[in-house]
Amino acid sequence: MDRTPDELLRLLAERTSDVYWTTNDRGILTYVAPQARILIGRQPQELIGAPLQALVLEEDFDEAASLQRAIMQRASTCTVAYRLKRTAGDSVWVEATVHAVQSPDGALTGFVGSWHDITERRRIEVAFEHQAYHDSLTSLPNRRLFEDRLTIALAQARRLRTQLALLYIDVDRLSRINDTLGHNTGDEVLRTIGRRLASCVRASDTLARLGGDEFVLIASNLRHVEDTVRVAQLLQHKIKEPLTTSRQELFVTTSIGIAVFPQDGGEVGSLLASADAAMHVCKRLGGNGWHLHNSSINERAMQRLAVEMELHRAVERSEFVVRYQPLLDVAQEQMTAVEALVRWQHPTRGELVPAHFLEVAEETGLIIGMGEQVILSACAQARAWLDEGWKTATISINLSARQFEHPRVIEMIDHAVLHHRVPPSVLQIEITEGTALRDLQRSIKVFEELRARGVRVSIDDFGIGYSSLGYLKELPVNALKIDRTFLSGIPHGRNAAIVAAVIAMGHALGLEVIAEGVEHPEQMKFLREHDCDVCQG
Repeated sequence: MDRTPDELLRLLAERTSDVYWTTNDRGILTYVAPQARILIGRQPQELIGAPLQALVLEEDFDEAASLQRAIMQRASTCTVAYRLKRTAGDSVWVEATVHAVQSPDGALTGFVGSWHDITERRRIEVAFEHQAYHDSLTSLPNRRLFEDRLTIALAQARRLRTQLALLYIDVDRLSRINDTLGHNTGDEVLRTIGRRLASCVRASDTLARLGGDEFVLIASNLRHVEDTVRVAQLLQHKIKEPLTTSRQELFVTTSIGIAVFPQDGGEVGSLLASADAAMHVCKRLGGNGWHLHNSSINERAMQRLAVEMELHRAVERSEFVVRYQPLLDVAQEQMTAVEALVRWQHPTRGELVPAHFLEVAEETGLIIGMGEQVILSACAQARAWLDEGWKTATISINLSARQFEHPRVIEMIDHAVLHHRVPPSVLQIEITEGTALRDLQRSIKVFEELRARGVRVSIDDFGIGYSSLGYLKELPVNALKIDRTFLSGIPHGRNAAIVAAVIAMGHALGLEVIAEGVEHPEQMKFLREHDCDVCQG
C-alpha cells in the first residue's frame, strides 16, 4: 500500500529517538511525536494545543525565546540547548533544532523542530568544567578561577571606589604531618580546613586553594581594613578547633597575610604578591597569626582592635558614665531640659569622649549594650531629680542607627522607665535625619509607638543630611534640632538666612525648634528675634 509523503515523514519521526514537533505561528503545538512519553513523561495528545513555552523550565525561558527570535529574523534553522520539565518533577536537557515554516508568499505559518536528549552530555560537560576550575581535593575554586574572580572583583572595586582585601592563608607545618602521618592524612587535613574556611566566608567572597598548603580569600566591599583582621581572626579561631583524622586528633594553625586594594596593589599579580609577602612575614614571626602588608595600616588595625577588646570589657564592667548638657528656653533663658552625653571612664586613659570609641562601638554592635546602660542611667538620674522636686525634668537621649534599628529598642526604653519608676514624658529620643530615612515606614511606626507612650521624639543634626520638607511632614516628631554647623557666623553670612528659614519652617509644621552650638550672645539674640524655642551649647 502506497503512503503519502506526509505519512512517510510522520512514520520516520515516530521511528527515531528524537522527538519531532510542529507549532502554529503563535507557538501552539499542533503535533508531537510519541517519543515525548519517554523524554518528558507526557502523552502527545495532551500536549496538542498547549504553548511550547509551557514545557520549558522557567530558568531557560530566555534561551527558548531567543531561539524563536533568531529564526524569525533569519528565516533559517537554529539550534539551542534548554531544559524541559518532566512529569516526575525533574528536568531533561535537550538540544532543540527549529525551522520556520513559510507560505509560498513568504508569510510565517509555524515552526517545525525536534528535541534531542543531551542530559548525559551536559552532565559530562559540567563535570569537565568543574574540574577545569576547581581543586580536585577540596572542590574549592582553583588558581585559574581565583584569578578570574579577582580580576572581576578588582574591576568592581575600581568602579565603586571600594576597598578589597586578599587573605593569603598558609597551613603551618603541614609538611610535618605529611612526613609523620602520611600524605593521605595530610589530604584529609586539607579537606577539613577547606570546609572550615568555607563555612566562615560570605557568599559574595571567593575562597580558593592555590595548591599545596595554600588557600586564598577575596573579601570585597570593605568599609574598614580592620574588618579584614576580624575575618582573619575568625578563620584562625575556626581552624584551631581540634581536628580528628582517621589516625589521631590534631591541632592545626595557619599564617595569614593580608593585602588591601588599592594600597598594596592594583592588579592581580601585585596584590597576590603583597599578600604572599605578608604571609611570609607572619611565618618568620613564628606563624599562627596574621600580618598586614602595609605597616601603617597594621598599626592602625592593632589600635582599633585594642579599642574593640577594651570596649567589650567596658560594657561588661559598666565603665560608661553620663554627663548632662543643659538646654535653655531662648525667650526665658531658663533650663528646660538636659541632653545625656556618654563618656567612657577608661581605667588608664581617663574620661574619653565619643570620638574615641563611638564608631567602633557602632560597627561591632557593642553600641547596643552601651546604649542600654545610658538609657538606664538617664532614667535613674531623672528619678533622682524628680524626687528632689524638679517637675520639668526632660532628658534627651541620642540613639545611633544601630540602636534605633535594634528590634528591642522599644522594649529597652520600656524596661528603663518601669525599672526607675519615671513617667515616659521625661524622655526625649533624638534620631538623625539619615537614620530616620533608612527605613521610613519603620521609623514612622517606632516614632508613633514612642509618642503613644508619652516619649518625645526629635530629629537631630537637621540640615546636614536630607533636609526634606516632605519627610518632615510624614514623620510624627515633636522637635527638630538645627545642626551646630549652621550656627557658625550668625547673625552674619548665609547661615543666618538658612537658620531663620528652618525656624519658620519648623514652626509651620508645629515643631519645637532647637538650635545646637550656641556660644555667643549675638547668636542668642538672633535666635530670640526669630522665635527659636530652645538652644544648647
